[in-house]
Amino acid sequence: MNTPLLKRILKKALHYLGEIAVVIIGIVLAVQLNNLNEKRKNEEEGKQSLRRIAAELAIDQRRLDNSLSRIEQSEAKLKRILYQADTSHLDSMVFFLFSGYDHFAYDAEYINLKYSGKLHLIQDEALRNRIVRYYEGRYTALQRTSDSQAEFSNNRILPYFSSTFPSDTTNRVDPALVLQCLDELAFRNLIVDQIGYYMQSRDVIQRANPGRILDMIRENLDTQTGISSADTAQNQAGM
Repeated sequence: MNTPLLKRILKKALHYLGEIAVVIIGIVLAVQLNNLNEKRKNEEEGKQSLRRIAAELAIDQRRLDNSLSRIEQSEAKLKRILYQADTSHLDSMVFFLFSGYDHFAYDAEYINLKYSGKLHLIQDEALRNRIVRYYEGRYTALQRTSDSQAEFSNNRILPYFSSTFPSDTTNRVDPALVLQCLDELAFRNLIVDQIGYYMQSRDVIQRANPGRILDMIRENLDTQTGISSADTAQNQAGM
């Protein structure tokens, strides 16, 4: 083969190889750019999900705190009525005996992530596991407690009150009739059982408090954004 022909073949080969290399490099860069964009998209979607979960947990915390306060007050009052002969506000006996925990689920974002297979968007594994344990464990315990309390109220307390205490539109009852019923073992046992349910509910609610998870979410978001929640609050306060 003569030298000029060989040179032309090599030149064309190098040209084609160069074009192939450019195409390959372009594909690699495009894939890397797409992966980077996808990573950023997932990170942003994960942050938005955490913000929505935090908002729902904050509602949970307020409701649990309110429920706990109401249950503690009613439990303490029933104990004073039963064991210390407290006869004040007996006309509010309906309130004292119907203050059980009623569960409402604020878990829309978690359910969405769970059934769409996107829990991995919460990249912090420890935080993700903590959130899963809360909704799969604590929420289940809260729902069971609510169901148990509702069953007791509907099957035991409500029938007794309906047959024993005439009430007005404000659900007030005759305090003299309450005093009379307090001498009956059936009514006293009803109060004792409800105190037991209140104690159980109080324990479950206290263990389910999502405060620590909320702190973890806020710390995670602070790390991702580089702006602390405390700094944000100070800046807003200074405006």
